Amino acid sequence: MSGTLSPFLGNLSSLQLLNLAELQNLTGPIPFELGKLTNLREMYLESNSLEGSIPSSFEDLSLLQMLSLSQNHLMGPIPRNLFKKMTSLIYLYFDNNNLSGSIPPSIGNMKSVHYIYLLNNNLSGTIPNSISKLPRANILNFENNNLSGNIPTSIGNMMNLVKIYFSNNSFTGKIPPQLAKLRGLQYIDLSGNSLTGRIPEGILNLESLGQFNVSWNRLSGKIPPHKFGFPASDFAGNPGLCGAPLAPCNN
Repeated sequence: MSGTLSPFLGNLSSLQLLNLAELQNLTGPIPFELGKLTNLREMYLESNSLEGSIPSSFEDLSLLQMLSLSQNHLMGPIPRNLFKKMTSLIYLYFDNNNLSGSIPPSIGNMKSVHYIYLLNNNLSGTIPNSISKLPRANILNFENNNLSGNIPTSIGNMMNLVKIYFSNNSFTGKIPPQLAKLRGLQYIDLSGNSLTGRIPEGILNLESLGQFNVSWNRLSGKIPPHKFGFPASDFAGNPGLCGAPLAPCNN
C-alpha cells in the first residue's frame, strides 16, 4: 500500500482500532482529523514513511491504551498537552523519529502507562519531575537523544520500574541515590553522559539487578562493593573510577 493518510478517516467516529503499521510506502503527514476518533483504543502507525509533526488534536484521544508512531520521519516537538487526557494509555512508542524539543510535563498524566519509548530522536531539555507521577511505569527508554540536566531524584518514587535506558544523552550531576529504593530494577544504562561524583552505595546490590552500565561518564571514586560480576566495560571511560572490576585505588 502506498500514498497518504486520508483526513476522511476522522469521520469513522466509532472506530476503536486503527492499524496501518508496516506499510512502508505510506507517506505525508498524519491528518489532524484523526484527533476526532475519540472512541479509539489502539493506534498503530509505526514503520512507515510518515512526515510532519504529531497533531495536537491527539490530546482528545482520551480512551487510547496503545499509541505507536515509531519508525517514521516525524519531526518537531511533542505537543505540550498531548498526554493531558491520556490517563488510560498503557503503551507509548515514539521511538526512531526526528522529534525535537522537550518532553512535555503532561507526561505525568499517563497514570496507567507501563512502557515509554522515546529513544532515537533529537529530544532536548530536562526530564520533567512530573514523570514521578507514573506509578505503573515499568520501562523508560530515552536513550540516544540530547536530554540534559540532572536525572530527577523523584524517579526513585517509581516503584514499579524494571528498566531504565538513559544512555547517550547529555545528563549531568550525580547518579540519584534514590534509585537504590527501586527493588525491582533489572537494568540500568546511564552510559555516554556527563555524570559526575560517586556511584551511590546500594544500587549495585539490588537483588534483581542484572545489568548496570555507567561507562563513558565523568564518575570518580571507588566502585562500591557488589555481589554480582559486572564487567569492567560497564565502568570504562571514567578516569576517576577505581576498584574492582577496574584497577585498585591508590590509597
